[in-house]
Amino acid sequence: MNGPLAPTFDGTGVPGGALRFDGSLSQHVDVPGGGGLDGTTVGTISMWAKWIGPQSNYHTGLNAPGAILSRQSDGTFSDNVIALSGTDPAAAGLTWRQNGAGPPIIIGGTAVGDDFWRHVAVRYSPGESELFLDGVSQGTAIGLPLNSNPLIPLSIGAWAGHGSTYSNSAIDDVAVFDDYLSATQINDLFTRTETPLTVGPGGPGVPPPFFGLVGHWEFEGNTLDSSGLDNHGTLEGAATVSGSDVPPIFGGTGALSLGGGGDHVLVDHHASLDITSEMTIAAWVKTTGDPAWDGIVAKAPSNGSASNSAGNY
Repeated sequence: MNGPLAPTFDGTGVPGGALRFDGSLSQHVDVPGGGGLDGTTVGTISMWAKWIGPQSNYHTGLNAPGAILSRQSDGTFSDNVIALSGTDPAAAGLTWRQNGAGPPIIIGGTAVGDDFWRHVAVRYSPGESELFLDGVSQGTAIGLPLNSNPLIPLSIGAWAGHGSTYSNSAIDDVAVFDDYLSATQINDLFTRTETPLTVGPGGPGVPPPFFGLVGHWEFEGNTLDSSGLDNHGTLEGAATVSGSDVPPIFGGTGALSLGGGGDHVLVDHHASLDITSEMTIAAWVKTTGDPAWDGIVAKAPSNGSASNSAGNY
C-alpha cells in the first residue's frame, strides 16, 4: 500500500467499506504475484469504482487518465489497464488495455460520471475480451495473452511505474476470477443479486480463438457468410448478387456485381474480424472498363476512412 489511504463509504453507504485514493499523492495498492492475473488466458475482473473530480493524465501520449487497475513491468509489459478516455469523468468512458501500452482495445461510449459509484467488469479469453459498465457491454475485442512474471504486482488505483497515472477515486470489492463469467453473472454482481463469493463458476461458453477461416462470402444469390461465424453482409448502393459468367471450376454460378460509386457489401464488426497479426485474404475479381479500380476489401471506421484504421485494404 502506498498511502496511508483513507477509508470511505462504499456504494451501499457502509462507512469504511471502501478505500479513497488521492492521485496527487500517487496512492495505490499493490497485490503481490499479479493478483491472480499473472499469465492467465481466461478470466474475469470485477470491481466497484467512483471517480471524483478531474483525473490526472501524466503521459498525454498514453491517454489513460483515472487508471484504477494495471500491471506494469517497466520496459517489458503493460497489462490489465482499466482507465478513462478523458480527464473529466462526467464525459469520459471506460478504456481497457489488455496487453500493451498502445491505444486501448476497447473504448466505452457511456460516461462513468463524476462522484458516482459504477460497477466495472472485464472478461477475457483467447477468443474475445469484453468490457462492462454497470452490467452493460461497452464493446468487445481480441487482446493478446497476458504476460507472465510473478514478480510484477497488480496495482489497484493506478497505472503505476512508468504509467505514472494515479486516480482520484474510491474503490471497493475488487475480485479476480480464473474463469469467464457470463453476462448474466456480471449483471448479478452489478445489481448485487450475487457477490463475488456467491456468483458461482463461469463458463461454459468461453469464446473460442478465431483461427482458420473467419469469413467466406460465395455470393451464390446472397451475401451470407459460410465460415460458420455468421459474418453475413448486406448489399449497399446498387450492388447486386446474381448469376454471372463464372467459370465452372469455381463451383458456383453467382457473383457480386459492383458499378462503382457507393456499391459495396457491408459486414458488421465482429471480434473474429478484428485481426491484428498475420492473415490471408483471397478473392476472384473481374474488372470492366477502366482497369484502375480501387479497393477490393477494406476494414475501416463507419466514416469509410481506411486511413483512420489499421484496416485490411
